[in-house]
Amino acid sequence: MKGIYSVIGKTIVGVLMIFAIILVLSLLDQVLLKEANFGNFISPIGLGLTAGLMVVLFERKNKFDIGWKDRFAVQHVFTGIVMSMIVMTVTMFFMLMTGKVALQEQFFGWNIILFHVFLFLMVATGEEWLFRGYFFGLYQTKIGNKTAIFLNSILFTTIHLFNPESFSRPIEHMLIEMTNIFLISLFLSMTRLFSGSLWMPIAIHFSINFLQSAIFGFANGGKEVESVFHLIYEELTLWNGSGYGLESTFIFAPILVLANVMLFVLYRRKRNKV
Repeated sequence: MKGIYSVIGKTIVGVLMIFAIILVLSLLDQVLLKEANFGNFISPIGLGLTAGLMVVLFERKNKFDIGWKDRFAVQHVFTGIVMSMIVMTVTMFFMLMTGKVALQEQFFGWNIILFHVFLFLMVATGEEWLFRGYFFGLYQTKIGNKTAIFLNSILFTTIHLFNPESFSRPIEHMLIEMTNIFLISLFLSMTRLFSGSLWMPIAIHFSINFLQSAIFGFANGGKEVESVFHLIYEELTLWNGSGYGLESTFIFAPILVLANVMLFVLYRRKRNKV
């Protein structure tokens, strides 16, 4: 029971720390950095700082693996990017073939591409360091792998309720979005467990965000993003997310379920061979 109380206490402290740090960074942005285009980086920096502070304050004597050390990091990054491209390609194929959306190419400079590479890399690193690094490592050490994957995904999904305008959209879109974010988190948490490091989840998180927003033009976290293609909605429906983002599309859910099942089966086969 002591371990469970420790997990609950540290989770509450971590969540409160997230909001406190993001509030401080937001105030700093408003007062000192108005012209620095810093706003997009507040959340990932806040999450990364939270992860670092939680380790320094509470885990200096507890040696669970955060996941940065990985001699197969390059292989895991490549594998994560490939898996993300397959998931996104299949999703867009069905959406385009069923006429739920159309794509129109638009001007998109290399400077904008590089900015979004840097931005989404920061987002993926900050979120994965905290959720698949610190919180997953904490839960795994105290209460086991299966519970760690589930609790980590619940926490990750709950935090995303605080994205801009989450509660302003219709309830059905909100429910679909939370379901899809939970499924994405299950996938990320399983890759964290199976690979033994953060590099594969970071690569997957980055690739999904970059492809859905900077390439295909879906909103990201409630925010519009400059993109290579402009999305055209012939009709706003649950199937295409009604402009709220890829996570709000019903068609994304079965693809994510299939991806999770396939990942689990592949891991079981690999473990049985070993």
